[in-house]
Amino acid sequence: MPSTPQPESDAIERRRRWVAQQGRHRQWRRGSVHPTASRSLLSATSSQAGAVQRQRGSRLLHRLGDFSSHAAAGLLAAGAVLAWSGVGLATGFPGWWQTVLYSVSSSITLVMVR
Repeated sequence: MPSTPQPESDAIERRRRWVAQQGRHRQWRRGSVHPTASRSLLSATSSQAGAVQRQRGSRLLHRLGDFSSHAAAGLLAAGAVLAWSGVGLATGFPGWWQTVLYSVSSSITLVMVR
């Protein structure tokens, strides 16, 4: 006698049980930043599977990406812009100020596009 397929409600119920079970065993996901942990940008964490096998540059870029995805990074960038504007205002906006501004903004754009 062929087996009858289980109704859709059984599959949904199994999925709900599985999700509830996973909720009890919460894990940090890859890419999450722990604000209380003090670690360098180059160190690997246990929350990132395979982080030890990655090259040093890859780990650095992952850490940099983790940091830049937070609101604190936006506040830091806004503070840097205000500070740079203050330097320009205090020095009368000389020619070097504009050259440095263009160079830095172009470099950042290149890194973001790359």
